[in-house]
Amino acid sequence: MKKAATVFSVLVLTFGLCGVAGAYTFELGSLSSLVFVGDTDTVLEMDVLELNPGLDAESFTLGVGESYTFHFATIGTTESWVNPGEDDTNPGKLIATLDFDNPDLEEGVVGTSLGVSLFFGTVQGWDVTWEGPVEVSFGDGGKFSISLSNASYRGLLSPAGTDCVDATVTLIAEPVPLPGAAWLLGSGLVFLMGAARRFRR
Repeated sequence: MKKAATVFSVLVLTFGLCGVAGAYTFELGSLSSLVFVGDTDTVLEMDVLELNPGLDAESFTLGVGESYTFHFATIGTTESWVNPGEDDTNPGKLIATLDFDNPDLEEGVVGTSLGVSLFFGTVQGWDVTWEGPVEVSFGDGGKFSISLSNASYRGLLSPAGTDCVDATVTLIAEPVPLPGAAWLLGSGLVFLMGAARRFRR
């Protein structure tokens, strides 16, 4: 009876550890992280002045419903003047890709750029608006979202200014191990307990 109670306790503990919602640790990479601006070549040409050099050191643990925000990139334009008659005020397309080491995946967020010329060109600038938040599924039922902060600049007689883009990761659902994995872990613990008992005898 005592042995059966011990086995039951181990299995309950195993399922409790595997099934109770806790936290998930994200780790970012930098090898594939980028902001692609090539599709703005025919409109107001955008530029990435800096991609956060510390991205691969970003690591954070989130509970369900919690968020973490970090600097992703600094963007601007390579042009010194907005020409409405030359399509600079037409929309362009940007794609930001975030590389994660944990979970091991890459995810893209699409943005739209737009050149701005006001008051007969005396005020010039640009806007970048990102779609989202983008939801990402991973693991066994895990889900998180990525959103990027919009960026803009207004200047006197020139659009040549910069703005920062921040990324926010929100954990929507924590991955839950498969029941089979829980049974395997529980069985292994029971086996080890039995082996240790026999060894003591």
